[in-house]
Amino acid sequence: MSGRNMLLTSGAICNQDAAMLSDADWILIRAAAKKRGISRHTAKAWKRPDRQIPAQRVPGLAEDTGIPPHKMRPDVFRQPSRAA
Repeated sequence: MSGRNMLLTSGAICNQDAAMLSDADWILIRAAAKKRGISRHTAKAWKRPDRQIPAQRVPGLAEDTGIPPHKMRPDVFRQPSRAA
């Protein structure tokens, strides 16, 4: 397997978690991205299986959308533990 294919494969594996995001979530994310000066094309590409939302963008998008960071990038951001 070439380096390019390995990269695409690992990206697809990481982005399977993006399936946790609903279509309504993606609409909010794209609107927040636009507000932050991110092109529509770039934001739309994050939904593709071989791409994902860059980790450095997640906190700002989470703040703007109300979508928890762990829902956008569970591979980077942990779900807060529930207090007993």
